[in-house]
Amino acid sequence: MTKQKRPIYKQRIPDEDNNISEDKVILRPVVGISGSIAFIVGSIIGTGIFLSPTGVLDGVSGSVGWSLVVWVLCALIAVCGAYCYIELGTIFKKSGGDFTFMDEVYGPMVGYVRVWIMFFMGGPTWSAVQCLVVALYITTPVVGDCIETPYLSVRLLAVCVLSKYVHPLFH
Repeated sequence: MTKQKRPIYKQRIPDEDNNISEDKVILRPVVGISGSIAFIVGSIIGTGIFLSPTGVLDGVSGSVGWSLVVWVLCALIAVCGAYCYIELGTIFKKSGGDFTFMDEVYGPMVGYVRVWIMFFMGGPTWSAVQCLVVALYITTPVVGDCIETPYLSVRLLAVCVLSKYVHPLFH
């Protein structure tokens, strides 16, 4: 069994006058380029690819060509958003993601509120949507085309998926 590197370490960081002050505890950058690409692709594609094609086709009156145009435009918007995060990541060298960006630009209160909104609203909502999509795709082959997918069975299976999804986070 290999010993894992500890993600936290101490580093001597110079202050504004280039004087070495005390040691500061910072996070070691352990996510490489392949891990970053996998994270972004997983975040963008996720389970939405299984849910949104129907809505896109309904929005363009069933035209496959126009739905592909919409998908390409949305992909360009997502790429622009990724480029913005890349730029922010190269400007602000500190770890912390969105909190660091908001803290540096707008102040600590806005960063704090952003983190708590994502913690209590963004993350749980997205997890619930993902679990509902997975549950719907699990129950649809069992029920088949003869009847509509039972509402309560999908919700119950989504709760089971969510409990398996969230459970490893608390170990």
